[in-house]
Amino acid sequence: MSSSSSASGMFDVLLETTVEVIQEAEQKIEDLQQQNTENARRRKRRYIKRHRGAANERHMHDYFSEDAVFQGYYFRRRFRMHKALFLCIVNDVTAACPYFQQRRDARGTIGFTPIQKCTATLRQLAYATCPDGLDENLKMSGHTKRKNLHKFCKFVMKLYGPRYLCKPICSDIQQLYAHHSNMHGFP
Repeated sequence: MSSSSSASGMFDVLLETTVEVIQEAEQKIEDLQQQNTENARRRKRRYIKRHRGAANERHMHDYFSEDAVFQGYYFRRRFRMHKALFLCIVNDVTAACPYFQQRRDARGTIGFTPIQKCTATLRQLAYATCPDGLDENLKMSGHTKRKNLHKFCKFVMKLYGPRYLCKPICSDIQQLYAHHSNMHGFP
């Protein structure tokens, strides 16, 4: 009988210890869940103040003012097109897509101008850079640049696709050959 009572005593001690461990684990789980709930309530998005207004003023002065720093050749070299063509594209895309119009964001601050959005997009396309690559100049996040690129390409194809993005026909190819031979003197 003594061996069964000692076995029974060991079982009781083991059972009590197990119950205590389980209760401690449950308490820790509850504490962690409580902390996660509190952290989730306190957690906010991180906002980076990029000074987009100053970036826009600098950009407009550098490229689009009367006494612009980068005129003619420099504009064409950086944008891979003439300024008049760039402004035409900006106006067409802004008229067709409300996303490219300047608005206030969720915080109430004035958003990017259509010129800033189109500049970011066209530089990504012209230089084949990633969206985060030009953040220093335009003060625009990579997420915003990716969204600009997607919407810009969508609307450019919608606006200019039927006229400029169609396959060439035989007469178009013959005109190209004729122009090439006139310019270079051989077929």
